[in-house]
Amino acid sequence: MQHANAHFRRDQRDLCSGEESTAAAIRTHGTGEWCRRTLGYRLDLEHASEKLREWCITEMDKTCPDIAASLHECFEAIDVKPLLAEINTPVLLLSGDKSRIASEQQKILAENLSHGRLELFAGYGHGVNLLQPERCARTALDFWRAVEGAQT
Repeated sequence: MQHANAHFRRDQRDLCSGEESTAAAIRTHGTGEWCRRTLGYRLDLEHASEKLREWCITEMDKTCPDIAASLHECFEAIDVKPLLAEINTPVLLLSGDKSRIASEQQKILAENLSHGRLELFAGYGHGVNLLQPERCARTALDFWRAVEGAQT
C-alpha cells in the first residue's frame, strides 16, 4: 500500500503549488480550497455535475484543516498490508476502474483480503458511491445476500 500512497502523495504535491506534502497543502490552503484544487482525485469530474462537485467541496470544508492534514499524514505513514491477511470478515470494495487513487490500492486490498471482493465500475473514476449510488446499493445488497447464503 505504501507504493500506491507514495504515487498519490507525489501527484497531490504537484497540484498543491509545490507544497512539501498533502498535509502542508491542506494547512496552507484550507480543507475546502485544497479539495477544490484536487477534486479530480476524489471525484470523477467527467461524470459529476457541478452541483455534486460543489457539495463535495462544501462537505469536505466542514473538516478543520489540521484534522484533515493529520488524517492524511496518518494514511501516508501507515502500511496496513501486513494486517490484511488477519481480516476474516467479508469485505466488498467498490471502485471506478479509472480512479487515479483507488484502483491500485483496491486491487492490493482485494488480493490480500481472504474474503475480499473488488467490484470495478467500468468507465468511472473515483467517487462511484456518489455517481452510481443505486448500482453501489444493488452490488452491496447482492454481496451481503451471497455472504448470508454461504453462512447457512
